[in-house]
Amino acid sequence: MVELRGRRDNRVYRLSERINSGGEGTIYGIVGDPNHVVKIYHDPTQAHLTKLTRMVESDLKNSPDMAYPEDLVFEGNRFRGFVMRRVKGVSFSSVYATSSKDVPVPLEVRFTIAKNLCIALSNVHEAGFVFGDFNPANIRVDVKRRTVTLMDTDAFIFDSYGGIMARPEMVPLEIRNAMRRNESLPDGRKTKLPFTKESDIFSLAVHLFRLLMNGQHPYAYKPVRQLSQRPMFAYEFDTPTFPYVDNKLGLAPPPHGIPLEAIPMELQAL
Repeated sequence: MVELRGRRDNRVYRLSERINSGGEGTIYGIVGDPNHVVKIYHDPTQAHLTKLTRMVESDLKNSPDMAYPEDLVFEGNRFRGFVMRRVKGVSFSSVYATSSKDVPVPLEVRFTIAKNLCIALSNVHEAGFVFGDFNPANIRVDVKRRTVTLMDTDAFIFDSYGGIMARPEMVPLEIRNAMRRNESLPDGRKTKLPFTKESDIFSLAVHLFRLLMNGQHPYAYKPVRQLSQRPMFAYEFDTPTFPYVDNKLGLAPPPHGIPLEAIPMELQAL
């Protein structure tokens, strides 16, 4: 059983089951603590340690709407990772009801989830951070409680700490252009993407639209004469099209969405 020691109060953490693993690290449970987990980096660096040392000083570690670093853990003198709150719930994208086989989440519940997502992002910005790679996989939802929890918070952006990863359908054109320039470069030479609070708000707008419109992307459209039911996405091109308003010949909103008129007028105006 791996035993780690925390920087805060010199607490001992004994790792239990392996919960999940990703590109940067692996998540483990903690013996005797069902409410927290430990993220162990595959290749912890001094940059990780310096950044997280700054982050754990923030009051966000007490925030109920994010799994934020609360303590740093070491094996001997070697930095290994951090402790964060254990999160239950489903991925944000699973709240989208895009198939007739799905039981849709009631619209009033989605409104509350949308409001709570706005509050969570506002808390990130007020603390001086930018989310950056603000994609559905980094949001967990408790549908019954109508709450959201932000994940992957150790990738928050501030000062000189940037990011090189993003989902192209979730970011504005200037970031997609930077991603294209990075495509042919090895990771060590990729430039940091120009994430800002404004790019976070763009991502938030996409999340909210998809949440309220059965998962459809705001720039997704279906050519009227296209036989396939699979929608095409205008974000693959440099001239985004919003088919609910743009009256361009031969384009229509994709199937499985809901009419824009079903959304309250004050939201349509946004």
